[in-house]
Amino acid sequence: MSYQVSGSSGTGTEDIKSVCENYGYGNVMSTASILWQKKLGRNAGSAYSVGPCIASLVPCGCKDDFKTKCNWCAGTGKLTKHVKSIKDSMENKKHEPSKYEIEKFFVVSIAHISSNDNDGLQYATNKNNMIEDQSHPCNIVVYQYEFGWFVWIDPQMTFNDYKGYSNTFKRLIIMAKKLKCQYLKIDQDGPQYDNFEIFDW
Repeated sequence: MSYQVSGSSGTGTEDIKSVCENYGYGNVMSTASILWQKKLGRNAGSAYSVGPCIASLVPCGCKDDFKTKCNWCAGTGKLTKHVKSIKDSMENKKHEPSKYEIEKFFVVSIAHISSNDNDGLQYATNKNNMIEDQSHPCNIVVYQYEFGWFVWIDPQMTFNDYKGYSNTFKRLIIMAKKLKCQYLKIDQDGPQYDNFEIFDW
């Protein structure tokens, strides 16, 4: 295929125009760019820089594929040293563990537990009680405070492990797990939710 100089008419120009009209100019440009990057191979991205300025560029470090659409280099694989230092600094911060320990609570109204649930929590907080609780034959960790309870969410316990407790209580525990909370906080003034049963006791 012979291509003509821009502005002149000829078979090459008309063929390219026909392809663009059929497939869309944007699609043709995007495809051509991807194919050109593949052709460049290890030098992909260099097509966007010419002359002395390319000497100041460094590899981005992203996946070596123009299709990835890297937010830093836009697929060129090259960055200025200054931008590369900013990129590395920000990405390193993402992997730094927080120096603060944070715990999450799923807060609910005490109306969402039954009287029997309350008895089980009360028993669980009494560390001096040596009599086995036949009504709630399961080991849970509970902390009582002035307005209610903190129930530790044991990651090893399942719905059926909370024997003796109401299904609503068990569902509260499961929801706390789904929300990645460490505790279920049962409070006298806590919020009531439509999707959990309300007990009147």
